[in-house]
Formats: sequence, structure tokens, C-alpha cells
Amino acid sequence: MLPVILSIIAGLLLLSLLILAIPVTVTFSVQRLETFTNQVTIGWLFGRLRYAPLREDRVKGKKRVARREKKTVKKTVPTETEAAPARRPSDLAKAILKTRGFIKRTIRLLQTLIGAIRLRTLQMKGRIGLNDPYDTGRLWGLFSALTGIIHMKQQVLIQVEPDFNHPAFEIDGHGIIRIIPLQMIAITILFLISPPALRAAWTAIKWSRRRKER
Repeated sequence: MLPVILSIIAGLLLLSLLILAIPVTVTFSVQRLETFTNQVTIGWLFGRLRYAPLREDRVKGKKRVARREKKTVKKTVPTETEAAPARRPSDLAKAILKTRGFIKRTIRLLQTLIGAIRLRTLQMKGRIGLNDPYDTGRLWGLFSALTGIIHMKQQVLIQVEPDFNHPAFEIDGHGIIRIIPLQMIAITILFLISPPALRAAWTAIKWSRRRKER
């Protein structure tokens, strides 16, 4: 009985690996200005199977942003008992970027992922920036290292600029890529168990705990 069970488990595992080894084609468009909208179409089995999630409604997106802004205003209103300024999500991003070895390991991850992605076409425009110009420079260096790998390809057009004066994240792009899920999963797992990624995760956990205490 045990050999039969082991054979079934091995067969299911092999079947899962074979399914994950089939290429997936992803067609996408992303826009993040005042609201975030996106459209994604996933093709599998060489286009025979397709899945396209519904595109987010712009009106609903604006309502969500308005509600989020109201909550932010309420949270940031100073009170008599408040002794220290609220910790912002951008502070977490800065703490993670300063984690020893994290930027180098992330660059290597992105280089490996890009090498595993088959780019058919990619066009992107936007603007990025953090509260601190120094941290914006570090983020821009990371982004430049990433885009420098794919800029040489004729089917790629990327026009993204840094904003050293104000926090910003604006993006407008579309493209078609092909990936092998099994390969991407293996690359991601190796990154997640690397020492720099574990240190960054611990930094995020400590940041979250301190934010809840305030």
C-alpha cells in the first residue's frame, strides 16, 4: 500500500512540475497617477487558454483614494498625548533599503528574473521619488541598474525620471512578456531565503511592531 501512495505522490509532484514548466504569456497595461488602474491578460498552453481579470473602475478607484486620504488626515491630526510623529510607509522603505546587502541582492534577483523573462515588447514612462533626496538617489540607482539590463533591447522603451523634491510614484506602461512559472518560483525562493532578504524581513517586522506601539 505504501509504494502505491508514494507513487501517486511522486506522480502528482511530477505533474505539477510539468504544468509549471509550460510557458505563460502575460499582456499587461498599468497606470498609476491619481488612481491605480491595470489590465492583465494571461495566456497558457500557447494561447489556447486565456484569463483576463476585470479592469478596475476609475470611479471606484477615486473613491478608494479619497477614503484613504481622509483616514490619513485623521491619523495625522496632532493630539495632546502624541509624543512623536507617526511612522510613514516611506520610512519602512528607507529602513529596508539600508539593510546590509539587500540592494546588491535585490539587483542580482532582478537581473536573474529579467534574464528569465522573454520580452516581446515593453514601454514605460513615469516618475519616482522618496521624502529624502539621498534615499531617492539610492532608489534611482537600483532602478537604473535594473533598466540598464533591458535598455539595449529594441523592443524596450523606458522613460522614467527621479523626483528629488517630492515623494512620487507615477507609472504608465504596457507590454507583453513570456515566463516559465517553475523557473520564476525557483529564483524567488532562492532570494527569499538569502541572508539579506531575511534581514530585511526582520527589519520590516520590527518597524511594524514599533508602529503599532505608537
